[in-house]
Amino acid sequence: MNPDIDPLAELRDVILPPDPSFWPPAIGWWMAAILFVVLIVTAFYGARYLFARHARTSVVQRVSSLKNLDSKSAVVELSILLKKIAVTKFPRAQVAGLTGRKWLEFLDQSGDTDQFTKGPGKILATAPYSKQIAEDLNPVFDLCEDWVRKVMSGR
Repeated sequence: MNPDIDPLAELRDVILPPDPSFWPPAIGWWMAAILFVVLIVTAFYGARYLFARHARTSVVQRVSSLKNLDSKSAVVELSILLKKIAVTKFPRAQVAGLTGRKWLEFLDQSGDTDQFTKGPGKILATAPYSKQIAEDLNPVFDLCEDWVRKVMSGR
């Protein structure tokens, strides 16, 4: 060995590998992202379902609460309530101007029945103009509750 040569002069710096890149993430991050998206979607549709169920239940209860009114007021309020529901669930231009027979036909068509034009629902078109209503209104209320359930559930 030659004493004039410095053995440390021949050493080179350590070359470090590049830092790990941000992309692509590790498999754990992918699974966490997928789980997060699934939770968000589930929460969104769950909240939407619960809100719709609550709205449908409260409207059906509102229809039932009208049974406590006198016959004429109950039918008038029932017709107003059905119109409000229809305006929120269907295009305003399609529903807002309907009266009389056309209104009953719309209720039949949207409720998949014929009981508004041919059954107890006919009273919704005539009651506001009658002095007294002598009919039993339970079939009308049942028909309207069924219509509300169908329309509010989207079937």
